[in-house]
Amino acid sequence: MKKFLATAAAATLAATSLLGCGGGSKDIVAESGKKNITVAVGGNFANPDPAIVDDSITANVLNQCYDGLFSLDKDGNVQAELAAEIPTKENGGVSADGLTYTIKLKDGLTWSNGEALTADQFVWSWKRAMTTQGYYTNFMYNYIEGTMGSDGLPFTTMEQLDGMGVKALDDKTIEIKLTKAADYYPSILTNTVFYPVYQPQVTGDISSSVWTKNASAETPLVTSGAFEIVAVDVEASITLDKNEKYREADKVQLETIEFKVMDDADAQTQAFQTGQIDFATSVNVDTILNDENLASYAYIIDPFVCNYYMLMNAGDENDGSNDGLKAMKDVEIRQAISMAINRDAVRTAFGYGDDFSYNLYGLVPTGIPGASDDFRKEGGDLAKDDVAAAKAIMEKKGYSADNMLKLE
Repeated sequence: MKKFLATAAAATLAATSLLGCGGGSKDIVAESGKKNITVAVGGNFANPDPAIVDDSITANVLNQCYDGLFSLDKDGNVQAELAAEIPTKENGGVSADGLTYTIKLKDGLTWSNGEALTADQFVWSWKRAMTTQGYYTNFMYNYIEGTMGSDGLPFTTMEQLDGMGVKALDDKTIEIKLTKAADYYPSILTNTVFYPVYQPQVTGDISSSVWTKNASAETPLVTSGAFEIVAVDVEASITLDKNEKYREADKVQLETIEFKVMDDADAQTQAFQTGQIDFATSVNVDTILNDENLASYAYIIDPFVCNYYMLMNAGDENDGSNDGLKAMKDVEIRQAISMAINRDAVRTAFGYGDDFSYNLYGLVPTGIPGASDDFRKEGGDLAKDDVAAAKAIMEKKGYSADNMLKLE
């Protein structure tokens, strides 16, 4: 099993984007009522398969296309989406011991092609997600019965998952059996890994996401949300068309959304000014706030719960094939790397100032509820800035300016 060193560097207090709905000049004349928009994103997409997505860029695209059982409102509270209600012990949706969840679906749910969306399709989708070994399948195998073997490894075939603790009691009822009580489990069910996927389109190896590349205007990817996916190029763009059969289609004003890869923040700003894009999601905060005209188009999400961290591959547990991999097995060396990171410099490099970010000393940022207070406040700092201590550790391990640790 591969091990990773994840060192938290910073968290954002607010996310800043440019929203215009039609540029055309440096005057940025907004066009009201626009039905087709282009949104610039700051990096490549993953295949738009809910089972494997673990990046915010692709997840934001999927959020436009899929509805799950539950979603989070603007304050982070769980709300029913395709589920009829949030299960509780009081309404009979959660057993007395907290281990069994019974979730009722809303009446009349359909896929974007008009076919009925039923409980058994959720069950199949979740089992199939497990076969992909996507990162967020840990929300399944760490909680749901029948998802791990005696060796402690998650099941990855449909045969193994036959006894997974999820089943459709009828067309509108899903039962989930957990290995441990988790009052917060409905919030976990908001993750993309629990979105239903349309089984007839998942062709060939079901653990693969290749099927998502087959989208076209003639054969869009069938979804459960407000938009269908009609074109996919993970290095360039993903295009969505409105789902006319969506249960709340009358509330959806847009006809198409094109998400376009544009990884340079300054290029996004320029494209916004010239009208090439309608929404710039990755911009330099200082550039925007120092331009009165641009600042008037800034869309700021505050607070915005997000972290930035450095992820380093420490290799397999017993892999010491080079000096770097050997060193990364040493917990003190990993601590030294964390203590030596200049978090202020990292935030500056990303274009965030103290008004928009703060140094983070644990992977979970402020804004996540804990047992009775904020999780970060309850957990306290798990790391610290201490270059002198980091240097002392590295010298003790035999490293110096003349004998630097090399990570390949």
